[in-house]
Amino acid sequence: MSGKFFKLILLVIFIFVYPACSIAGDDDEFIPLAIGNYWVYSIEMYMGDTLAPIPPMTDTVEVKQKIDWGGHTWYSFSDPSEEGEIHYYRNAEDGHYQLTISPEFKEGKTALKTKFPLQLNDTWLDESDSLTITVDAINETVTVPAGKFEGCYCLKIKMSEEAEHKMWVKPGVGQVKMEFKAKQGEMDMRSVRELIEYHLK
Repeated sequence: MSGKFFKLILLVIFIFVYPACSIAGDDDEFIPLAIGNYWVYSIEMYMGDTLAPIPPMTDTVEVKQKIDWGGHTWYSFSDPSEEGEIHYYRNAEDGHYQLTISPEFKEGKTALKTKFPLQLNDTWLDESDSLTITVDAINETVTVPAGKFEGCYCLKIKMSEEAEHKMWVKPGVGQVKMEFKAKQGEMDMRSVRELIEYHLK
């Protein structure tokens, strides 16, 4: 199986980790936003039902920055990219917002990422990333290395006809699990991302 394809999947996971992790709401803050909060995940790749021949990986997501902009406080999970682009997020009663600051949007551009409250089977388009998001479940129990989490929301995020992922979020904790699925020819490719540990202030 092509090493380039594995790298592509990892790149897609990296691109969507931060915005996906940051989906949050007013009901007990799905993702607590405070400088220094962090989440550590394990990542495993599969070809069909077989573990892929690459070492398991870990990834740490941390709230690194905050800024005041437009009368609100925004938080970022990353440093600016080489192109000078950075995304910030904030929680509001009506949804979760993203602020993009880049050479193209020097004054900042905001977008509604998720509309609240989340209700079963609700579907919307994330126009900033061209993703279709559906609330797949609202009260699931998920067991991962970090523990057993009850009352999780499951969001299904469609990226294309051959690529989607599901994300389980526990209010007050954050993302506890994510499964990414894609297809290369007749082969189903899958990655599983599970919470190992976390620290919240």
